[in-house]
Amino acid sequence: MAIFFKHFSSSVASPTIGRFVPANLSPLAFPRFTLLNLKLSSFSTSIAADADADADADAPTNNHQPSQAENTYAQPQNPLPQFLLNECGLSQSQVSTVLRKCASLQKRRSAETARQAVQVLRESGFTEDQVRTVIVKTPDFLTVKADGKLKPMIELFKTLGITGRYLVATCKLNRMLCSSLHNCLIPRVQYLQNLFASKDVLTTVLKREPSILQIEFERRMKPNVDFLKQSGIEGELLLFYLSRCPKILCQSTNSLKVRMEYVRNMGIPPSSKQFAYALVALHYNPPETLKNKFELLASFGLLEHEIKELFRKCPTVFNISIDKLQKNMDFLIHTAGLPPNIILTYPMIVHFRLETRIKPRHAVFKFLSAVELYKPVRSLIYMITMSEKMFLDRYMKDSPYASRLLEIYRGKSVELDIIKSPLLQD
Repeated sequence: MAIFFKHFSSSVASPTIGRFVPANLSPLAFPRFTLLNLKLSSFSTSIAADADADADADAPTNNHQPSQAENTYAQPQNPLPQFLLNECGLSQSQVSTVLRKCASLQKRRSAETARQAVQVLRESGFTEDQVRTVIVKTPDFLTVKADGKLKPMIELFKTLGITGRYLVATCKLNRMLCSSLHNCLIPRVQYLQNLFASKDVLTTVLKREPSILQIEFERRMKPNVDFLKQSGIEGELLLFYLSRCPKILCQSTNSLKVRMEYVRNMGIPPSSKQFAYALVALHYNPPETLKNKFELLASFGLLEHEIKELFRKCPTVFNISIDKLQKNMDFLIHTAGLPPNIILTYPMIVHFRLETRIKPRHAVFKFLSAVELYKPVRSLIYMITMSEKMFLDRYMKDSPYASRLLEIYRGKSVELDIIKSPLLQD
């Protein structure tokens, strides 16, 4: 449909993407965003090739050709599979995954380095399940020397307040484990400490987005911060940007420039905190996905200027998946009977989970509205957005229909024959 995109430039190579760009965005066109490759690296080669080579050297005289599984697990010169099976509790399929993701482990003649690395995690408070998670997710961890790198790295994280599940998440970052401790990781931490000027703020940021520790300092982190400062985003505003939306540092500077220009042309000034959230929305949504969300909202009756207003007011709405956005809007409008533009006044309503929040509270609302309690029932929006404790205290506690309300809230279908109850006939 043509709504919302008629103001976007047609000068971009892809006609679909071109409709996303406001006409006054030229010459900084809004290209198809390529999300930065921040996935965990994997070094995969063929297990079969190494297995066949060993099989040729040790082939038995009866010409029996060992299977790939035999080559992988039964070769005495590589004790690592047995270590993973017996001492770490991995399944055979998990061991296969580990060896496939990190081919260098197939050629190990000793499991001592891996054993020491695992011991460091255990001494650092990791549970056995967490140890297995790190091994399967980031098998290169088994090649890291315990005393030379792993111990100092974990101690560094602990001094920054990264412990518990946050430490587990940080240790699963493959690119960081493969980086030099003194040449890469420590300089990044020192730069971030100086930038945030507060250990507590830095700790919060690292818990929210530990992957910023593996951003290339010279190519990404520092150029992006410098560009934000040049654009007038400094001081407390810069700290807000980076503490709430650290993903800003993960993209290339060119992509950051284009997205900032796009957000400006949507009418959000850089001095607004919503500007940072809009940048993140563009980071997570390729142009085609963003276009589909705009068209989905239009299909529910929102007008062009209303969609723009929604983007300016609450960009985080566009971080919701298309499936969730469609189901929530469909229920709120076609079942609950709310007007489409209710999302402009209460944009957070579509963030809630449909099955565990919106539907149960809508059922309670219908029941209370039908029996016409002495206390007037507030709006459905009010009931959906209040906290769980407040909701239960207000509508369940001390209610003469508490048991029925709890049944309704837990998903049990209750007919409204309660209207004929003697309680209401008195």
